[in-house]
Amino acid sequence: MNTRFRIAMVGPLPPEHSGIAEYSAGLVELLRDRGVQVHTVVRGDVERMGMQQVIDELGQADAIVYQMGNHPAFHGWMLPLMAQVPGIVHLHDLVLHHMVAGVLSDEGLLSDGYARVLEQWHCAADVKSAMLALRYGTPIWGRDEVVHYPLHQVATKLALEVVVHSRYAAERVAKEFPWLPVTVIPQLYPVAARHRVRDCLNTIAVMGGGQANRRFDWIVEALLQIDPVLTRPLTLEIAGDVEPAVQLQLERLSGLQNVRLVNHGRIDDEQFRDMFARADLMIALRQPTMGEASAVVSKALQAGLPVVVSDQAWYAELPSCVRKLPPTPECPDVLGSLLQRLALDSTAYSYWAEECKDQAGRPELDPYAATDRYVRLLKSNRVFSAFRDRVANALASLRIDLESPAAREVQRIDVRASLRGDRWVDSALAALAERGLDSYGRMISARVSPYPHTQALPPDAWQGSAALLNTHLGVVQPSSMLTVRLVLTNDSKVQWLSPSNHSVMPFGIYIGYFWHSSNVPLAPEQPRQWLEEVIEPASSGEQLITLQAPDAPGDYVLEVDLVQESVSWFKSRGFVPARLLVRIEAPQ
Repeated sequence: MNTRFRIAMVGPLPPEHSGIAEYSAGLVELLRDRGVQVHTVVRGDVERMGMQQVIDELGQADAIVYQMGNHPAFHGWMLPLMAQVPGIVHLHDLVLHHMVAGVLSDEGLLSDGYARVLEQWHCAADVKSAMLALRYGTPIWGRDEVVHYPLHQVATKLALEVVVHSRYAAERVAKEFPWLPVTVIPQLYPVAARHRVRDCLNTIAVMGGGQANRRFDWIVEALLQIDPVLTRPLTLEIAGDVEPAVQLQLERLSGLQNVRLVNHGRIDDEQFRDMFARADLMIALRQPTMGEASAVVSKALQAGLPVVVSDQAWYAELPSCVRKLPPTPECPDVLGSLLQRLALDSTAYSYWAEECKDQAGRPELDPYAATDRYVRLLKSNRVFSAFRDRVANALASLRIDLESPAAREVQRIDVRASLRGDRWVDSALAALAERGLDSYGRMISARVSPYPHTQALPPDAWQGSAALLNTHLGVVQPSSMLTVRLVLTNDSKVQWLSPSNHSVMPFGIYIGYFWHSSNVPLAPEQPRQWLEEVIEPASSGEQLITLQAPDAPGDYVLEVDLVQESVSWFKSRGFVPARLLVRIEAPQ
């Protein structure tokens, strides 16, 4: 890697007590080992230098990475930087609700700003429920329902691309922002605890915090079940601040005959390492999950420490050596049976421990292999960023309104799919420059290029169908832009294609759509869109199209059809258009 390649790593670092701070420090160390010049930016830099100077310095980097999590103090200060100097957003938590609420509260904007943020991503009923919860002193961010109000969109909408730790998180992000490149990179650390021989179960560890969603109630219930049948003492060690409600649950373990509770509270790094080394088993249940990856679980995997987790989200994707329990009310019974078997049968436990030790050496758990993926991501980001800059400069030269549909289309370009080299870029930009555009990005004139369809299609050329893969768009705000995936099936013997120069010309074939409503007897035609690829006879093609929702609220039928310009809509000649029921609802 060229040492002149310079990235900016923005986010918390030690001595701040944060799992993301520890991960970022490890990542910086590993990247520097790979020859990457890393410049770090922490909250103190902004306070010391001022926002503008930090923004100026970030602009000099080849790539910027924002390490984003759910803690307001650790991550809220990054949002203004992300808005001014976009970069890669490394999303450690899908739920950023607590961060957003904390920032708004600190700025005195919770009463009004909170509702405005929610309205961008949720329907009126959900916003009303959240505001009522806030009014009655039981805000959403203090309840399990917070998982349905993730608000990761506050950060991801500012990203050029996104890094996550799981396929689960990647799919969630892609659903909201299908045009954003998303990369999955495992959460790994430079140095893990040394492997040791584990031949019997004596100590169970729960590390990282004492929040209710870590389901201490299930752990307590399981230990209460097995205490009478244990033949030797079993110690439960807990590290991290424990919530009062969780403390009450743990008190049920007092006075047991064979189960011993050791609640350390907050511990330092050395105590953490000692506790980690003593552990024979780690329990890391989550219900509900916030879409997070667990640092202690990742370290346990690297160290060959047996782990029990909840079978969902990131945890469900862990290697086969991890025991995954259902996140349901039956979990205490399942956990109790597992712990009883492991505690009473040392052979079963030692066999599992050996399996975990063996899997710790797999390439998937090699932190340097994960770092190499990060380096490739950073290198490609530099190329893509340069491409985006060229397109942005071209748009600026054409004086296209930044609030126009044309500009919004550019935001949806997947440059990984669109980049075809300088020759493609230059020819595309030259074609744009030659085109007559108004300041709103609309075509007012265009050259007509050679095109195979110079008359009406023959009778057998119209047969086929359209389908939308997005079967549920949810509640859509008036006039909002929607991106949907369209599949076109050509059952005819004729090629379907649009003019190569994206011109609107007689006999050209295009995609069109209508919004049908009982309140509008004749739905108006919407702007044409082009077939990006040729749909060959007896074949199907798939592409993303962008639609603008109607202005007026109500229930609509979205109809997507093909049209041969100046001739006919395909549906009138036997073609089956795509149809989807969509509700348009204005924010309350």
